[in-house]
Amino acid sequence: MPDLYALPQTDFHSPKSVSGYYEPTGRGSPIANKLVPDLASLADLGQATTLNVAAAGAATYGGTVALSATLSAGGAGVSGQTVTFSIDGTTVGTAATNASGVATLAAASVDGLSVGTYSNYLTATFGGDTADESAIAFGNLTIDKAPLTVTAVNASKPYGAADPTFSVSGAGFAASDGWNSLGGTLTFTTNEPAGGYAPVGNYTLTPAGLTSTNYTITFVAGTLSVVAAPTTVAVAGQPGAPVYGQPLTLVATVAAVLPSTAAATGGTGLAGGATTMAVCAGRPRQAHDDSARLA
Repeated sequence: MPDLYALPQTDFHSPKSVSGYYEPTGRGSPIANKLVPDLASLADLGQATTLNVAAAGAATYGGTVALSATLSAGGAGVSGQTVTFSIDGTTVGTAATNASGVATLAAASVDGLSVGTYSNYLTATFGGDTADESAIAFGNLTIDKAPLTVTAVNASKPYGAADPTFSVSGAGFAASDGWNSLGGTLTFTTNEPAGGYAPVGNYTLTPAGLTSTNYTITFVAGTLSVVAAPTTVAVAGQPGAPVYGQPLTLVATVAAVLPSTAAATGGTGLAGGATTMAVCAGRPRQAHDDSARLA
């Protein structure tokens, strides 16, 4: 067999690399279209690597999750290499492998993904170098519901008034969420007595009715305070001019101030708490009395 390196090369075109081999494509060569080792290419190939990726448990909706990837070659961890992490095709960060070949990303955001289990949503990639081949790995991601606290805002009203418009505050919404991300209808109940006006005092105000597929909702009661209603008192005498020496009747009218519509009860501040009082009309004082007395 002739010496391989003594064969004529004038008719060869640029070779094509196939998995570390050259495939000559020229004509007129005894070894045209045959695979022969490309020793230089083989020398540049790194050792095969293995990569896996996993999440450190389930993520919480709208929060973050810790990711880890292990890069190994020949059964040993590969240290000092950069691993890129992605979730649903979006890069969320990079980390270097430690002495055991483990790269850890402490807090990868899952904001925008709903509650559920996602197959192969995690990706870890290693670009490779002259010592180690590139590698890619996929993993599953689970997202659990986040806690959301809905608290009734304390309210008050005067005795005899209708309930005011109640409201709530929320704690635990994801950055991209608000009240419009919830379902259901917000309702309120109180333990005010049925029928008539609730006496002055404090009552429990409980919200309910909101729903969500991404949150576990906890409802916290507030307080509805019924306070004494302000009143007005008007005092008027009998119609017409009073007659000297005759009884004069004064009439006190007590009314609750809106929004209370309850009838006012209790004393008026007149003698004995009555709503009417009779007095005697005295003689009007005359200006000449004092001057006559001085004379």
